[in-house]
Amino acid sequence: MRLTRPANATFLVAAVLGLLAILGAAGVVAQAAPYATWLAIGGWALLSVGCLARGL
Repeated sequence: MRLTRPANATFLVAAVLGLLAILGAAGVVAQAAPYATWLAIGGWALLSVGCLARGL
């Protein structure tokens, strides 16, 4: 399996999702707290697909 570097936009969106997950789990962003797990899973999945798919 050959991995590629994700596009900058893909990486930034995944990083924002991860940051929201961390802040939600810590209670800093109360609106994101119920979705912290799903935000982390979504960010990880997006970054994984970005590494596996060419040009994403």
